[in-house]
Amino acid sequence: MRAPLASRSRVRTHQTGVTLIEVLVTVLVLSIGLIGLASLQGNSLKANHSAYMRAQATILAHEMFDVMRIDRENARAQEYDGDYSAPPAATGQLPQDELNRWITNLQNTLPAPEAEIQTTPATGVVRISVTWDDTRGQEPPQVFTLRTRL
Repeated sequence: MRAPLASRSRVRTHQTGVTLIEVLVTVLVLSIGLIGLASLQGNSLKANHSAYMRAQATILAHEMFDVMRIDRENARAQEYDGDYSAPPAATGQLPQDELNRWITNLQNTLPAPEAEIQTTPATGVVRISVTWDDTRGQEPPQVFTLRTRL
């Protein structure tokens, strides 16, 4: 025999809505996702800043090479060669004035820059190295080296 209608309806009662545990689990999963997204954004900013610094070092190294290519006589005489962390004293002569301007640009663009220029007179090969501090990217000092012929 079948159960009365009233007893059947009590058995079939369904819960509507969500429980507190389901809400807490959803908030936890969403929070973990947002923390991951924030971390990804932070890493992206660091990488972007490092790439910007590398691009600036590249541009500045090519700029000095162009100056040396225009002034080949002094470049082959190794007038531009040396290690630079501060601008040389202005003397009114082309190599020193250009180096002064270039090192000042390096200092205004890159953090803690150093530069080295070496010319091999016999072959006309020039090597320009630019080093800078990339602590924002939590990397060791970065070095960009341009090696080309006059």
